[in-house]
Amino acid sequence: MFYPLANLLSDTQIIQGAADFRLLNRDAVSSFRQMRESHRFLRALVSWMGFRWTIIQIELSPRIAGSSKYSMRKMLRLAYEAIFSFGTRPIRFAILHGFFVLILAVLQFLDPLFLILSGRATELVPGWTTLIISVLILGATQMITLAIVGQYVGLIYEQVKQRPLYLLREEPTDHQRLKPQDSQ
Repeated sequence: MFYPLANLLSDTQIIQGAADFRLLNRDAVSSFRQMRESHRFLRALVSWMGFRWTIIQIELSPRIAGSSKYSMRKMLRLAYEAIFSFGTRPIRFAILHGFFVLILAVLQFLDPLFLILSGRATELVPGWTTLIISVLILGATQMITLAIVGQYVGLIYEQVKQRPLYLLREEPTDHQRLKPQDSQ
């Protein structure tokens, strides 16, 4: 369940079933060392860096030391950090949810309006419509406002991680390239 949810809520796609055991070249290690964040989710960071990669299938042997000591609580904490360390999509979902509640408030307003315009205002329960519409509009406004503030906090969060804006792969210069006579 983790990988589809993480990929839905994260801006960085994580390969399903990927392990943290990796072989990285010097450039990738150097780039990884530039990451200053304290909560490092290796699978997503390596994907975020954008280096070329390949998957090598391995057959796992049974554990020598019995079962894993990584508890469900630790796995949930890792999932939480993975989802919230790599994007602000959850905040954007909160904004969409707020607009959805606002649409519900407008729809709730249309029903009593229709009853009043059709001359059936006596069917309305006194105070009910005003109360529900007020609660929906205030709730939607609060959700949207909190989500907007959250978006700004998310942008600050991205900034303080101090990830490099981009990673460059260096091409070897002419004197670094292997010349045919040097290879003998």
